[in-house]
Amino acid sequence: MLTRSNKDIFVRGFAKALEEKWQVDVQLKGRDSDEGVSIFAHKLVLASRSEVLKKILELDEFKAPSQPVEAARPSQQKGRRGVGVGPITVTFSELKHEELEALVKFIYSDGSKLSAKAKEHVRSLYVTADKYEIPHLRDLCRNELVKSLECS
Repeated sequence: MLTRSNKDIFVRGFAKALEEKWQVDVQLKGRDSDEGVSIFAHKLVLASRSEVLKKILELDEFKAPSQPVEAARPSQQKGRRGVGVGPITVTFSELKHEELEALVKFIYSDGSKLSAKAKEHVRSLYVTADKYEIPHLRDLCRNELVKSLECS
């Protein structure tokens, strides 16, 4: 029987909260997400990994549940406040659903390496990491891209 160490349990804490959808307060969609398909997440975790996402989530329309809002730099957001119940919805129009899923899984990981899924989407994740100021992800993606050029 495999026993997990205390460190493994600690490191996996955020990923477990994501999988269990425990206390989620934001719903994320990619540009091609099917109706009713989204990724539930936590504003606190997203904001802790990206200053840009933090600024976006601090906008008025994200202070209370609202209508869907497209993710953009804060200076590009329109000041609108919606009324509703449940997690707010943020659409990442530059990402496909699978790419968004890889991004969120990385954000919730210990960040030590890219998953196989993240490596499949390394180019779009590199651009996204740059846009949302997630430098560690950008560095890992850049290293992976350089490796792929060296193998060619």
